[in-house]
Amino acid sequence: MLALVVPPLRRFAFAALAAPFPASIVLLIGSFTLADMNPAREYGAAYIPTGAEHDPSRLDYIMLWLAVMATFALTFTVAYFLQSYVNKAIAMKSQPTDLAQ
Repeated sequence: MLALVVPPLRRFAFAALAAPFPASIVLLIGSFTLADMNPAREYGAAYIPTGAEHDPSRLDYIMLWLAVMATFALTFTVAYFLQSYVNKAIAMKSQPTDLAQ
């Protein structure tokens, strides 16, 4: 909303609206993935360990947050350039043409 109200920030309006959605999807899927890393927690005593089970490490959480930030930055950049391209195209279309010549 701030990007729409403050005139110097209007060029970031589409990027500010679009970027949080893919980043939140990445966070949701990553959280589900980290929660399922240790099947022994889900199945309890009925689970037969194979030796590959482990809880998420600090590196796993760091990689999740880096993926969320990278998704946000990439989506923001693409949306910003898309909005600037569309604005330029609209400005070129709306310029008056001199047909009287």
